[in-house]
Order: sequence, then structure tokens, then C-alpha cells
Amino acid sequence: MEWIQPSLLWGLLGIAVPILIHLWNGKRGKVIAWAATAWLNPKEAQSSRSIRLEQRLLLLLRVLLWMAIVSLLAGLFWRGLESTKTAQIVHLVFPQEQLSSEFRFELEQASQKGETVFWLTEDLPAYAEGRIPEPKFEPKKLQNYFDQIDRKVDSIHIYAQGTQLEFTQAAYWLPKFPQFHLAEIEVSPSDDYVFDLDSTEFLGFDKEGVLRKMNGEIQSKRKLKSIIPFYFYPMESEKMANLKAALKAIEEVYGLTFAERDSIAATFLFSENLRPIASNKFLFITGNQFNTLNDQSFTLSYSGTLTWEELLKKGILPERILDPMIRHLAGAQQELKISKNQLSEKFYRIPQNQQAKLANTHELLLVLIVILLGLERFLSFRKNL
Repeated sequence: MEWIQPSLLWGLLGIAVPILIHLWNGKRGKVIAWAATAWLNPKEAQSSRSIRLEQRLLLLLRVLLWMAIVSLLAGLFWRGLESTKTAQIVHLVFPQEQLSSEFRFELEQASQKGETVFWLTEDLPAYAEGRIPEPKFEPKKLQNYFDQIDRKVDSIHIYAQGTQLEFTQAAYWLPKFPQFHLAEIEVSPSDDYVFDLDSTEFLGFDKEGVLRKMNGEIQSKRKLKSIIPFYFYPMESEKMANLKAALKAIEEVYGLTFAERDSIAATFLFSENLRPIASNKFLFITGNQFNTLNDQSFTLSYSGTLTWEELLKKGILPERILDPMIRHLAGAQQELKISKNQLSEKFYRIPQNQQAKLANTHELLLVLIVILLGLERFLSFRKNL
């Protein structure tokens, strides 16, 4: 049992009002003897006892009525009532014909089970096979689409192709951690951009769009140098050391080479704040600012969602640097495939204390208030109190 607005429980102090009124009305008067007192019917004394009993019952009803009203305003959440409800499962489908066709069976099964299926776009329209809704999906508004989901949902399923163009932001927030269903689609072009590592190895994208080390002859239309110049604007020494360690990890895993240059010669710049840069450069923002992702900048950490401390604790700084870096070098429109593990790192569950919990006892309390009010009015009119 929880209270949504516990501060309103101070209203229970109002119970003292009907109690004080009852005590005031029940004050004994001064007994005055008169000549005919001895001739009074003794049953009159007995009826006075029943009157006092009804007055006490009326007092109890008024106290209970006041408690019910305060409970209604404070919002009572009873967990026992939630356990009897049917699980609410939501399926979110990116508005693409390929997904509708590939996951047709799964989506039909979900609909038959009474589960909710939406197109993942503005206003979350109901899913209908082969009917792509309008307006079209906009990646920059993806978090806005997620915000329209009921906070009391029990399970979320997301159907997508699994490319970086679909999930452009660094982090997304949902009431529950989602289950991903990614289409088996070959992303192209897969060999237009490669990095020369040595005479036998090169770094490029496979047919699924995943960045890998590969061997063999390079038949790419365009070769990119494996030496990547970077520059650090003035920042905290500890943060700079963390960034250098992340670049070193990328070198060890992927075989790329980073070289520190001045701000003019460097392609990638690291700064704690957003600043103007040339059109051929890319800026990584290290300060805890509002998330930004475009063709020329990317926020590594930002307050309220993924702070710098959480970034280091989870050990995902190298990957967060590499993804937008490859996007910039390979071309902003390259549809890079991302795995389920990479995708899951972008999603976070909204903390329980930030979810708007709704009281689930309103109906019961309203019925109780009506019953108590009816009984209280009946006794009041009967005794003219």
C-alpha cells in the first residue's frame, strides 16, 4: 500500500471536527427537580440510551466519511489490486513494409492474444498490415514516440531493421526494458568505405553492416587512411586521460591509429562545450549537456540520463566514440548495422520514482463514500441532527 500524495494525509486531522461537535452536543445539562418528576415514565430513560447509541453511530460514519475523502484525495495505491490485472504487452513496429512482411506471423499472434500493436510514429496509430501510416517516421522524434506509451505497461517489443539511422540518439528511456526484433536485412553499401591497416588486413563493413577486421584484396571504391588525427580543447586532466584510454582501446581492438594534432589539422575535436567548427570536422562534446547528434557533433554524456560517471562505469566510452566517428568518415547517410547488444546499451528504464504512479483505488473509495454519505444523511434526517 502506497500513497501518491502523502502530504495530503494531514487532512486526517479534520477528524477532530465531528468529534468535538459530538462532545459539545453531548454535554450534560444541569438537573433541575420539579414537582412532576416522579410521575415520568421510566421508559423515557431507556430511549435516551438508544439515542446516544445512534449518535455514536452517526459520529463513526462521519469520521469514516472524512477518512475516505482524504484517502481519495491523497491517492491510495494498493499493490494487491495490481496482481489480478492482465499483463499489458505493447508491440512497436517501425513503419516499414519489410518489417511488416518479415514479422507478419509474430504480429498476427500478438493481435490474436489481445496484445497492443502500434506503428512507431506520431500518436502511435494502431498497426495494420501493409498500411504505412502518415506522417512518416522521423528518427529525431523517436523518444517523443516512446513517451506516448502507457507507463503501466508490463512488456515492450520493438521491431526494427537495426541500423544507426533508425536510432540516432545516444540514449532512450522507456517504462520497461524492451525486447528487440531485428530484421535480417543486408545493409548496403557494404564495401564502399574501408580502412587500410597493413598489406593483408583492412577494416570495413561486412554484408550485415557490422564493422570488422577482414583479410583479402581491397576492391573498394574509396580507401580511407587508418591514421585518424584528433585534438583536445582545454579540459580536466582526468577526463582527458579517460578519452585517451578509450582511443587506445579502439586502437587495440580495431587496429586504427590515432594521432594528436592541432585544431586545424585534426579531423575530430574533443571539447567540454559546443563550439563552432569547420564543415569538414567533427566535434565530440564531453560535458554533461543536452543530448545532441548531427552531422558534425555528438554529446558523449549528458545530465539526467547518461552522465560521464555512468559512461565510465559501464565501460562504453570507446564504443560511443567509435560509432559516430565511423559514421562521419564513412558518410552520414551510411546505414550501419548495429547488433542487439549495441542497441540494448542505448536503452534505459525510467526509474520508479520518476514514473507517474496512479492510484488504483479511486472506484472503490468513491463507492464507499457514496454508501457512507447515504447512511450519514439517513441518520441525520431521522434525528434532525
